Formats: sequence, structure tokens, C-alpha cells
Amino acid sequence: MQKTLPRHDNRTPCAEFRALLDDIAADHSDTVTCARAEQHAQACPPCRMALAAARAYRRTMRRVGDACRATGALRTRALDLLREDRGSRQI
Repeated sequence: MQKTLPRHDNRTPCAEFRALLDDIAADHSDTVTCARAEQHAQACPPCRMALAAARAYRRTMRRVGDACRATGALRTRALDLLREDRGSRQI
């Protein structure tokens, strides 16, 4: 379920911002929530730094993930080993 920031006030409290930080950094929140979070981050230096760090972390993990993909042979071997292990546990 997608979380959204409450719409009853103009300023997003830091605790609510932090609770949604991962979704906001990953662009998994609706447009209004992201806009309100950006507005809050502009006015709140700690939240601005947290958002920048979360986005940088996500970019780095995407690059690392792209660089660390297993070869087809390694994936096949790992799956074979898992199948062998699972087969040895069957009663």
C-alpha cells in the first residue's frame, strides 16, 4: 500500500517525512506527496540532507547491482546446487 503524507497542514513534520523517505527517494509516492516532501526538504536542512543521501544511495546501489550481475554459468551452477540440496532433504 502506498503511503501518503497527510494533507491537513502546509508543513510536513520531519517524522512523517522520514517515514516516507525511501518511497520518496525511489519515486514510489504520488506526485502530490513528492511535491510536499520536496517543499519540506527545501525548508528543513536535515531532511534535505537525508533525501539527498537516500537518492545517492539508490543511485549507487543501481550502479553496483548493474556491475555485479552473475554470469549465466554462475546462475546455472547456483540453481543446480540449490536443487541438489533441496532434493537431498526430501523424505
